[in-house]
Amino acid sequence: MMKNEVNPILQLPDAIWEAYDLAVDKINNNEQLREHATLCHHRLLQLLEGDSNSDELIPLLSSVESEMGEQAGMFAAVMIFAIIPFVQKQYRAIGIPFSILVDTFTDLHVWMNDYYGKHGRWGLSQIGWILHHVQCRLFKIGRLQYIHKPRWEMKVWVYLQHGTGHLQIVANVKEPTSHEIVGNPISSRGEVMPQMIQLDPKEWKLVLFEDTPVLEVHIQEGGKLSSELCKESMHEAVRFFKTYFPDKTFAAFVCSSWLLGPSLRQVLSSESNIVQFQKLFTLVHADVDKDEIFQRVFGEKPVDLHSAPRASSLQRAVLDYAISGKDFDQGVGFLYLDETKPSF
Repeated sequence: MMKNEVNPILQLPDAIWEAYDLAVDKINNNEQLREHATLCHHRLLQLLEGDSNSDELIPLLSSVESEMGEQAGMFAAVMIFAIIPFVQKQYRAIGIPFSILVDTFTDLHVWMNDYYGKHGRWGLSQIGWILHHVQCRLFKIGRLQYIHKPRWEMKVWVYLQHGTGHLQIVANVKEPTSHEIVGNPISSRGEVMPQMIQLDPKEWKLVLFEDTPVLEVHIQEGGKLSSELCKESMHEAVRFFKTYFPDKTFAAFVCSSWLLGPSLRQVLSSESNIVQFQKLFTLVHADVDKDEIFQRVFGEKPVDLHSAPRASSLQRAVLDYAISGKDFDQGVGFLYLDETKPSF
């Protein structure tokens, strides 16, 4: 019954449903697990209604290893499957199209595949991430995923120059006065420059800072990451939130990802999809990250870089760069939504 009800949404293969049936049998035949499952279902309903905190749910959904054994990873999946009909009701109440629901929950298959690749059996470990979907906080619209954030929380200030549309990114801004704004400029590589600059408040308007509401961009693995698909997705996202969440305003798209790491421009063609994706954003910060890119490109960091697979041009470029002794990084960037410009 569960498969018939939710698989038109989840579109999972039979192998996962076979693992689901085995996990459900184990839960039903263990009184402690049945009680725990009832509690988790109740808490998930509360989460969907906004009356619970996802941080409290994660340990509840993942603390069953002693009872479930090797099937422990399926417990969270079973609980998520059971809540899908309630999520669908929420979508219907808001008026969100069924296609968005289906696209959004393709992530469940992505992360169950990831679990299978690492453990050789079906399960789900990215519980906190998937709870964003359950809460109707994350939506996949076209190629990209989005989460509305009431606050950006980045300690940078972005000023727009009247008349020219030029943006100046500044760190360490002193308390602005009526006649000057003083701070350190941030370079195109996301580096805070040592020299101070002064801006005239009459010429510059603050348009983005840590308290500004933003739309956070995430990139689901798999699929083409072309500039055209990303731009189309962003335009659709603007329309989506204006239509279904008009109270959730935002001044910019923001993204924090290994895909925005400046080092990638040194190893990839300027015409590559990743570099074109980077060009959509203005970089404000970059940090060394030695592991994330390997997780994303290889599934895990290879023990021996010299014998690691070189099946794709990206894998070859990453390995050659790392073998040369250089570190990769990840970046944080934004795309300001200038109301005077119809497109980006």
